Amino acid sequence: MTDNRQPFVSVIIPVYRDWHKAEQCLDALSLQTYPRDRYEIIVVDNDEKSAGYRPDFPCQVIQEPKPGSYAARNAALQIAKGDILAFTDADCLPDKHWLEAAVHCLDERKVDRVAGHVEVFFPSSGYNLAHTYEKAFAFDQKGYAADGHSVTANLVTYRHVFDQVGHFNQEMMSGGDFEWNRRATQRGFSLHYCEDSIVYHPARASMEEVRKKALRVAGGELYRLPRLWFLRGIMPPIGTARSLAGMTNLTLLEKGVAFVLAYYIKVCKFKAIVLMKTGLSKPLRV
Repeated sequence: MTDNRQPFVSVIIPVYRDWHKAEQCLDALSLQTYPRDRYEIIVVDNDEKSAGYRPDFPCQVIQEPKPGSYAARNAALQIAKGDILAFTDADCLPDKHWLEAAVHCLDERKVDRVAGHVEVFFPSSGYNLAHTYEKAFAFDQKGYAADGHSVTANLVTYRHVFDQVGHFNQEMMSGGDFEWNRRATQRGFSLHYCEDSIVYHPARASMEEVRKKALRVAGGELYRLPRLWFLRGIMPPIGTARSLAGMTNLTLLEKGVAFVLAYYIKVCKFKAIVLMKTGLSKPLRV
């Protein structure tokens, strides 16, 4: 297949003020092995108070003042030219083979969506509790894909899937990627985990950052609370304990620490959900 016959890809990246990391993401995208004239990059500035920042890297920058990364992604979908749509986040560093591997997987596997691997990386020195938590729980894309889901940190799909499933639910501050993939799976669109299509995501530097993410995720979980959620919310995470027991990348001490941290985060999310359910707070954008 010659370069001009390769499918055209639209890469979509929402940015909320974190332009330093976004520029690093763009630098990584400049190294793609996929032909440069066969993909475009659409960066969506999602800061309602934006000063109109423009990166040096050649890409299209648009504004979407409505808060939320899913509103930003939907704005990009309105102008994207690609037959294939590739999503990543501003704080991710795509591997140079990211697009090539994803497009190849879509074609070779004859699937509609690809959930690429998300590799968490850690600082070269230093250690804190958040590293253990991230090592245990961050981005299980293989498991997500088995359940018909994928995070938008590394999701590649055909345009026609969005045409039939619809756009992201832009009222959601979190969990919109799972909600959209649930709809796609219910419509019969296939999903395959591709370990060769990789983006690198920095581990969160502190438990406060982990907690803030949990509060944001709690807003998304309002849309899919299980039965007896109130009772489940205060129970120790027994399922998590079983999962940790089978992890070979953690020491026994790390498993114990990870379990305690998982319980702490569960309590934080439970408190946030109760406040939102009672109308005392709203889903957070943190």
